[in-house]
Amino acid sequence: MRAKRRQQIQDRWHKEYRRLSRQVAGGEGDRAEAALRKLVSQHIPDRHLRALCHNDLGVALAVRGADQEAREQFELALAADSECEAARENLTCLGHTEEHRPAPPVLSSSGTGALRIAILGLLFNWVQETTGGGCAHTVGLGKALAAEGHEVRHFYARNEEFGVGQVNEPCPLEGEPVDFDRDSWHCEGIKAGFRQAVDSFSPDLVIVTDTWNFKPHLVQAMAGYPVWMRFDAQECLCPLNNCRFLIGPQDTFSQCQYHQLATPETCARCLQERGQTSGFLHQAERALSGVGEQHYLATLRSALQQADLLLANNHLIREMLSPYGREVRAVPPGVDAGRFPWRDEGGPERQAGEPQVIFMAGVIEEPFKGFGTLHEACAQLWQRRRDFRLVATGAEPGRRDEYTEFTGWLSQEALPEHYRAADICVVPSWVQDAWPTVAVEAMAAGRPVVASRIGGLQEMIGHGTTGLLREPGDAEGLAGCLERLLDDTELRRQMGRQARRQFEESGSWEAVMARHYRPLLARVRGGART
Repeated sequence: MRAKRRQQIQDRWHKEYRRLSRQVAGGEGDRAEAALRKLVSQHIPDRHLRALCHNDLGVALAVRGADQEAREQFELALAADSECEAARENLTCLGHTEEHRPAPPVLSSSGTGALRIAILGLLFNWVQETTGGGCAHTVGLGKALAAEGHEVRHFYARNEEFGVGQVNEPCPLEGEPVDFDRDSWHCEGIKAGFRQAVDSFSPDLVIVTDTWNFKPHLVQAMAGYPVWMRFDAQECLCPLNNCRFLIGPQDTFSQCQYHQLATPETCARCLQERGQTSGFLHQAERALSGVGEQHYLATLRSALQQADLLLANNHLIREMLSPYGREVRAVPPGVDAGRFPWRDEGGPERQAGEPQVIFMAGVIEEPFKGFGTLHEACAQLWQRRRDFRLVATGAEPGRRDEYTEFTGWLSQEALPEHYRAADICVVPSWVQDAWPTVAVEAMAAGRPVVASRIGGLQEMIGHGTTGLLREPGDAEGLAGCLERLLDDTELRRQMGRQARRQFEESGSWEAVMARHYRPLLARVRGGART
């Protein structure tokens, strides 16, 4: 009970600080001054929050001309937290004479406009060959936010027995693991562990991502902070597999039209009937999150309302979430343009008789990624022409048959050259992938993409402009699309150039930041600091 009471007091202090900070940033320092004085007189154990309060009180004092008192508050802020750069800049600004003081002075609780941003993930792993799209998106988002000048801290759960928090390869985003053992690996223990870690950072914004069905519990744990929920797939909508696809006999697939927010009874029956078809991690994560228990759906609905913003990877997911959140935006992930410097060569130059390359990147061992459909389509083509070869990542490197070659696993550094060596890239997925990175990477390389008309792919690929779309599982239709592009070099080049233009306009992290994140972060900045 004492710990709960302390947490309630801490939450109240954070909430009060943010309210007062917004007043100071909005030019209402005179209204906030007395309340800030009262707040700094409290025994606040969080040194970051204590420094913030002193800094913003100093801002309010400086704005009304009380420079000496303001200087004292900035010094107190640095004494509480030596890394409080806003207070340091404000002290530097006050060191100038009135005549030569910079205009406008750096006397704002938002300092340089940068934010402290915490990114939380329960299921993060960074391991060669098994790192998924959600983890890659987390790293890309963190890097892009840091490149914008924000201070980003990535907190992820580490539990060896559960198989999360494994970082066996150099990760481009520095992270801070939150360690759990068997005794603390339960809902309340995880919430408490993340809360303690995040409080030590005192962020201006928390983004919960890569967390599947446990997402609403982390949102609950972050009460008092502005929170955004990122949906990298259809997690919380489809607890079975996050993609709303059903596996039938002999690895046949069908699409589900339901989701648990709109049809909870239907989805509960589906879990009872098919839950054992999910992989181990899906089953263990559902049990940890309490999916299927009476309280879970209420917790999920409450968290969707608690979150300041829901970010969905595509418009289909946004539409499903919109009735349940306060504000829902479709904001796709990006790809690092630096990995794909543009060479407008129009595709690889082929010598007479040299076969054209059809390339598929992804985990081809997973049947729902559609390699079987692609291989069948190429088998049909091979019966009437021998001027191509199929190259795919994954599996053991080497030739499979006359026209198929596997590369083995490819690193992020090696992938761009394989895209550029291809004439056509294919994403033949059976499932409603939210925003497949491999398609964006192919577009970044300036290659036409033949893909399934499903999930985010139908938003990404312009049929007839940047590629061609077919129904998932339609091998004959896929063969027809491939043949059309194999026969028309100029069409391939036109589509490839248009794909690259679309990537530059909306697919790179720079474009995603400019179009989506900067305007959204500007709304948070009113109560921020650096």
